[in-house]
Amino acid sequence: MLTLKTSRDAWEAKKDRIIEKTEERHMFIHFYDTVKIFLDGKEIITEPHACICYEKNTTMHYQFLEQSFHDWLTFDGDLDTLLNKCMLKKNTVYYPEDYKTIIDIIRSLSEYEMKYDSISMTLADAKITEVFAYLAYDVYHSRNDSNLPRNLALPIYHLRQSIVNNPSIKIDVKTAASMLNMGKTRFSQVYKQFVKRTFVEDIIYIKIEKAKSLLTQGHLVSEVAEILGYNDVYYFIHQFKKSTGKTPKQFVLKR
Repeated sequence: MLTLKTSRDAWEAKKDRIIEKTEERHMFIHFYDTVKIFLDGKEIITEPHACICYEKNTTMHYQFLEQSFHDWLTFDGDLDTLLNKCMLKKNTVYYPEDYKTIIDIIRSLSEYEMKYDSISMTLADAKITEVFAYLAYDVYHSRNDSNLPRNLALPIYHLRQSIVNNPSIKIDVKTAASMLNMGKTRFSQVYKQFVKRTFVEDIIYIKIEKAKSLLTQGHLVSEVAEILGYNDVYYFIHQFKKSTGKTPKQFVLKR
C-alpha cells in the first residue's frame, strides 16, 4: 500500500540552488533541466528530464545549474516491492523519453490531493504506482524496438545509463562485455542491436551530447574536456568537430 503525502508540479528553483537534506518519506523527483546530483560519492551532471526516486532516510544532494522547474512527490509505503515489480532501482537516475506523461500524472495528483476525501486520496495513491509503471514502460518497452529479450535488454540499458551518468568513465568493449558476462563479439552484437550504434560510437555520442549541454551552461572548453575524461583538450575539440561539424566555440557562438 502506497500513501501520498505531498506533491508539487512545475516547482521553480533558482540557478545554483543546492538541496542537501534527508527526507523521512520516499521522494520521487522529475527535473525539467540539467542538474548536478551528488550520488554515492560521485557528481552526476544529468540530461534534461532526469527522474530519480530517493528512498526515505536517504540524504538527497543536488544542485540546479540554471533557473528551472521540477516535479516531486513524497509518499509512504513498500517502495521495494513497487520498484521490483517495475524493474527499477532506488537512488538511480532514469531518463524517460515521454516525460510529458509523467508531468501530467504528477499534475493530476495536486487535483486529488486538494480534495482530501477518501475517494480522491485513493486515486492519488494509485497515481503513485502509475508514475513508476509508466517510467518503467517508457524505459524498457517503448525503447526496445530491437526485439531483444528482457534478460539482454535490461543489462544493456543499465550499463548505458551508468555511462550516461558518468561520462568521464574509461571503459572499452572487452571490459563492458565482461561486466555483463558476455563475450566481446556477442556483447558488440547485442549492444548495437539495442542502441543502434556500436559501443565505441555510442560512448562518443554520449560524451558529445553531454559536452553540448555543458557548453551551453557556460563551461570553458578545457573544463568540459576534463569533465568528460579527455586527457587532451585538442583531441576533444577534434572529436567534437568531427561529430558536430563545428568546434566547441563555434557551437556556442551559433546558438
